[in-house]
Amino acid sequence: MTQLVEVMLEYNQLSALPADFGRCISMLDLRLAYNQLQTVPEELCSLEALTRLDISNNRLIKMPMALGRLSSLTLLNLDFNNMVELPSSIGQLTRLIDFSALGNAIVELPWTLGHCTSIRTLKVDWDVVETPPVEISSLGIPSVLSFLAHVDEAMRESALALNGYQMKTLPKAVCKLTSLTKLSLETNRLQFFSPGVCQSSESHAAEH
Repeated sequence: MTQLVEVMLEYNQLSALPADFGRCISMLDLRLAYNQLQTVPEELCSLEALTRLDISNNRLIKMPMALGRLSSLTLLNLDFNNMVELPSSIGQLTRLIDFSALGNAIVELPWTLGHCTSIRTLKVDWDVVETPPVEISSLGIPSVLSFLAHVDEAMRESALALNGYQMKTLPKAVCKLTSLTKLSLETNRLQFFSPGVCQSSESHAAEH
């Protein structure tokens, strides 16, 4: 059965997936919603032709770091699981168009998600998510992705520009960038700023 292209297994009682799922290299559509899955085997991430993966309404605590190998994915549904974070490798899913992770406990979106610039539908519990902050999430998907990408790049380049996001407070994400040497926060709505909040004596705000 390794030539399977579509597999529909919704509304069963699956608690685990066999490793040989990874042998179905022709698979394009895999639907596993409403089961009892607690883990996803890394072998599943060998399905590089897969375009749709629905694994919502299970008991997943996390997705494997190898998720990024599913480079053909255009739809990823992780709704209603038990995840508190997403793997940074999600940023490799550059063809992703529809992404949903409602009903989890995800507080911080991975910075790398900002590189998934094809995303047109992004559903998470914005009342739970702290990063990006609500001022940015309210501006729409392009602003969310731009913010995340800027922070991800700042981790390597030691420079961060978050101009024009209408932020009232400094995002917690910035406080983790302890090696910053240049920080620009122009055209926001900040009423207070202290370089100490960035935990780096080298960080400084750009002159207005």
